[in-house]
Amino acid sequence: MKKDDELTIYEMNKAYDMLFVLEANPDRFISSKTITALQDFLNGYLTGNPYPDDSPPFWDFQNYLIGVAKFKYEGGTNNVISTILLQECNDDQNKSYQRFFDYLKQYKNEKK
Repeated sequence: MKKDDELTIYEMNKAYDMLFVLEANPDRFISSKTITALQDFLNGYLTGNPYPDDSPPFWDFQNYLIGVAKFKYEGGTNNVISTILLQECNDDQNKSYQRFFDYLKQYKNEKK
């Protein structure tokens, strides 16, 4: 994200910029404000941009989430982020969606 006087320019090759825009305007990017829709979006985004240019690195967020959620990761599971958050939020799709952004902000603050 770059600020130029009153204009903010978001860089879509940066996951945090893209997720900031998505959080503010979810209806433009995903079908519903659920963790499943967000995970599907992330899967597509990361397919085209597997190592976004972010600090701290977005690709390490999943490992951070495994640690803070005390999730027993047994490998081989697709959609680890949504799996963790759904387990933590008792399968509540909307609560898991919001929890994603809470953890993402926490991750960014702790890893600065």
